[in-house]
Amino acid sequence: MVAMRLSLVRIFAALQLMRIPLAAGAAVNLMFATLLARFDHSTAALPISTLPLWAALLAAAVIGSGLFGFAAGMNDLLDARRDQTFQRNRPLSTGRLT
Repeated sequence: MVAMRLSLVRIFAALQLMRIPLAAGAAVNLMFATLLARFDHSTAALPISTLPLWAALLAAAVIGSGLFGFAAGMNDLLDARRDQTFQRNRPLSTGRLT
């Protein structure tokens, strides 16, 4: 029970680190760009136009969320020392993630 609780704490800390609500915005932006690209005749031979629509939108959502999560995580890693002084509620500065 204790091990599962610690695992959940780490998972929620990682999700906080990745700023999931903001990552949804990045995913929607790429999904919109995917829709626009499918209507452009110059992209007719590219995989973005030949994949089924659901697969292209899913790929855009996964890529957008992943890139944003990576960038947010790297930002927090680089700001870890500063966060220990000024923002002690973040996952790295509280020790929920190492």
